Amino acid sequence: MNWVELFPKIRDIYFNTTLEDEQEEAPKEKYQPFLTGVFPQYDYLASYQPSELEADLLVNMFFNNVDPFVRILHKDSFLADLSLFRKGKLSSVRTFNALLFSVYGLAAASFDPRNMAVTFGASRESILDRYQKAQEVALHQLDFVKSNRIPVFQIFLYYLTFLFARGYYRTATSLLGLAARSAQRLGLHRDPSWFNYTPWTAEHRRRLWNQLILLDQKAIDLQGATTVLGFAWDTKLPENVNDNEWNTGPFSKPSDAPQSTGVFSQMTPVLLKRETLKVLCPLRQNLRNRSYEEQTRHIDYGIEQTIPYLNVVDENMIPLATFTKEFVKIECENMRLMAGQAYTRFGQPPSSHSHE
Repeated sequence: MNWVELFPKIRDIYFNTTLEDEQEEAPKEKYQPFLTGVFPQYDYLASYQPSELEADLLVNMFFNNVDPFVRILHKDSFLADLSLFRKGKLSSVRTFNALLFSVYGLAAASFDPRNMAVTFGASRESILDRYQKAQEVALHQLDFVKSNRIPVFQIFLYYLTFLFARGYYRTATSLLGLAARSAQRLGLHRDPSWFNYTPWTAEHRRRLWNQLILLDQKAIDLQGATTVLGFAWDTKLPENVNDNEWNTGPFSKPSDAPQSTGVFSQMTPVLLKRETLKVLCPLRQNLRNRSYEEQTRHIDYGIEQTIPYLNVVDENMIPLATFTKEFVKIECENMRLMAGQAYTRFGQPPSSHSHE
C-alpha cells in the first residue's frame, strides 16, 4: 500500500486533506473500452498527428524527461526508424506510428502544465486526451490483446505508463493483469540467456520485464493492489551500460554484448529503482512483525547497496546522477517514515515475531 493510505493520520496532519478530498480531486478517468470497442480505420489516426515541428519537440522532450526513467527504447535505433518513417521507407509503418503516439503522449504528460497552452495552443487535458485516444485506437488496430509481437507489447507498456503518469491509476492497475499475462505468454518472465537471442534483443526483453515490475509496484503503492507477477520468473536486470555501447544489428554475436564497468550509465537510475524496491518490499511486508530498529537497519543496509552505483560518474552524467542520488535519498526517508509510523500505530511486535 501507499504509506499515506496505510497511515491515514499522516494525510490529515501533513497534507491537510482527507481520503474523500483526494477522491473528489482525483482525475476523472476517461477511458475508451478499446478491448472490445469499435474503432475507425487506420487513416483516421492521421487527424491526431502533430506537425513535424511539434513532433520533433515532443520526441526531444521524451528523451530528455521520460526516457532517463523509463528505459526501454534504444534512442539511436528509434531516431533512425523515425527518419525512414518520415521518408516513407519503413516497413512496419503501423507499429511505428503507434509507438510515436506513445512517445508523444508520455512527452506531453511530462511537460510543465503552465507552458502547455503557450507551446501547443491547447490545454494540457485536451492534449493528453488527444494522445490517449490515439494510443487506444492504435493499440486496438494492432490487435494488441492477441499479438505475439514484442514491439506491440512495448507500446502497451508505454500506454500503461502514460495512464499512471496521467493519474489514471484504477484503469492502469486493472490493465496490468492483462500485461502480466501477455508478458508471460511472450516468455518475458524467462531470462533470455535460456534462448538464442542476439545481445540487444536479450537486453530489450529484460528492459520490458523491468518496466512491468516497476508498473506493478506503482499499482501496489498507489492502489493497494497485490502483485500481478506472483508466478515464477527468473529474468535478470538490464545491463548497467549506455545505449551507444549496444550493437543492435540482427547478426550481432554474444561477444558483442557490452559489460558493465561500474560507471554511472543511462541505465543506472532505473537499476537504482530496483535497488530501492529490494528494500521497500520486505519493509512493507514486515510492518507488523519487525521492530523499528530492525526496519531501520534493513533500510541502512539497502542504502549501502546503492553506493557503488554512484561512485564513478562521468562529467556529462553528473546532472542525472545528482538527481538520481536525491531521488534515492527521498525514497529512503519515505521508508523511514513508513517504519516510524508503523511503530506509532502498532507498537513493538512481540519478541516471538521479531526477526532479523
